[in-house]
Amino acid sequence: MTPPSTLDGGSKQFLLRKDIVTTSVPPSSPVDFEIRLNSLLSQIQVPILHDSAWIGPFEQLVGATFSLIESEKRNFSRRKYSPAYHPAVQCKIVSLLAELEAGKKSTQQDALDNWLSRYYFNSGIQRVNFAAERLIATFAALPCKCSARPPEVAINNHRPPNFQQRLSGAQARLTHVNAEYVAPLNMLKAVLDQLGSRYGRNDPFDPSKGLAMIRGDVNSRKHSVYKRAEVLDSFPRPSSGTVTWSNAGCNAQMETAVDCLDLVVGAYRELLGWYSTAKF
Repeated sequence: MTPPSTLDGGSKQFLLRKDIVTTSVPPSSPVDFEIRLNSLLSQIQVPILHDSAWIGPFEQLVGATFSLIESEKRNFSRRKYSPAYHPAVQCKIVSLLAELEAGKKSTQQDALDNWLSRYYFNSGIQRVNFAAERLIATFAALPCKCSARPPEVAINNHRPPNFQQRLSGAQARLTHVNAEYVAPLNMLKAVLDQLGSRYGRNDPFDPSKGLAMIRGDVNSRKHSVYKRAEVLDSFPRPSSGTVTWSNAGCNAQMETAVDCLDLVVGAYRELLGWYSTAKF
């Protein structure tokens, strides 16, 4: 199967490997993001079986792509820091959403779009992360297509293997499949490499660790309390010093999210090509 191509207007080369290098090109524009996202949406193939093992990742990828499209429609990548966000948006969002649900014309469309752009972006990166994790969990838990190798990890939805066990199982399975299967699973390997890399909240922003940055952001929001002084993405990108995922700015975050989605969609397509009839 031919890996999906990335539509980027020829401006740079995208991550098919762990060692991606971000070239010195101007930041991507919202038009670039919309073109790429709509291209990716068209590349997500539905599994041929209604009870396919790949249905879970498929649903997450469709949801991730739709959410990022909706975020960018509301100009997330051009979203800027505002010290007045609490009074201008947060204090009004409940009534603005009530207007939306009632089918009324918004009295403050800019404030509504501002809030929805972040809402859809967070929804998108959560689903990119979920899709990547479900993809590797499925890959590791399936009996191999060759019928000679059992699952790398035991299936138990009540007490599933932890993330490191799933990751190690997927890496072991990939080594086996690469020795048996003609087409290399390069994009899956890149997903595993990125998820296996370490990224702490205060580490420098690094596109080659995109999935690790997103996973860290999703998990930190899930488990932490709100402490204003530590919510770095509420403040503008620093003009000097270390730039992290949290304060890299919305354009860089959207670009990373789209790059990671591109990578996971590619890995999903590789796995459909490897074992399209897989099911539990």
